[in-house]
Amino acid sequence: MLMHWTNLEDLLRDFFRVRPNERLYIFCPFINTKLISELLGNRNNVTIITSWRKDHLVSGVSNLDLYELIVENPTWELFVNDRLHAKVFTYGFEEMLYGSANITRTALGDDPKSNYEFLDYGSLTDEDRYSLKQIIDASTHVSAQVHEKYLNWFETLDKDYNLPKPDSLFVNDADYRFLISQLPASVSPSRMWEILTEKSKPEKSWSEGSALKHDLDLFVNGQEEFQDREQYFDAIKNGVKMNAFVEAFCEQITEEGMFFGRAKEWIQSNCEDDPVPYRKELTAYVQSLFDWLTELFPNRFEVDRPNFSHRIRRID
Repeated sequence: MLMHWTNLEDLLRDFFRVRPNERLYIFCPFINTKLISELLGNRNNVTIITSWRKDHLVSGVSNLDLYELIVENPTWELFVNDRLHAKVFTYGFEEMLYGSANITRTALGDDPKSNYEFLDYGSLTDEDRYSLKQIIDASTHVSAQVHEKYLNWFETLDKDYNLPKPDSLFVNDADYRFLISQLPASVSPSRMWEILTEKSKPEKSWSEGSALKHDLDLFVNGQEEFQDREQYFDAIKNGVKMNAFVEAFCEQITEEGMFFGRAKEWIQSNCEDDPVPYRKELTAYVQSLFDWLTELFPNRFEVDRPNFSHRIRRID
């Protein structure tokens, strides 16, 4: 591990401008708009996740004019998440720069008044990729309408009063959005139980351990210890019932049933991910949904296979 303490601006500029055809993800709470424009130059495919907390906007460490860069660059996108504190810069969730430095003159400069900051190179683990993607899923995508709401709030402020409380303008509604990350990732609840009780080890070939963590976070708030199998299944059932995406999917299932291809079509048509996944990418998610629903609610759903295609149907 080599921690870089000086020339951080040059370090970031060089990192930002290589591999121009890959999407660059910038996780950084404080961003100087002019500085990030200089660092990025004319590159395409940039996703920025930053913080626009009220007190940060009023104090000037966060800037609403960052959105103007997004408008000028059609392949860029902007998200805000006021819980963000991490500083991570990565291509395709493989290589990364990370450390303490925000994209500000004070953080990246080398003059006597600059902060003591560092950056270091690293490679992302499956756990890192999972955590960063969870941050994006929990963030608010800044559209023209969202930006206008921020502007309206900011422009009506009396700038002479004390800084507002450290809260957000938007309440995060990620739990109610139809995102692919809101669907089960594990093979089945019983398979998760086997891993939790150490009767089996997670498959490393497809990051089953990360899938387990995803589903525990999603359906039981990260809980990993249960008194017995019954308590575990009750908790998972309650979590699934409260999941807006899964419940909306269940409402489409009739006594006549929904075939596998139709299920993929419905999920693709209703998910809010950007970009929308291809149907072939949804095969594992639909298979998991079929298995989860029939295992958790055997008196409500069943799966059969007429005409060589799996079908889930309502039986209650």
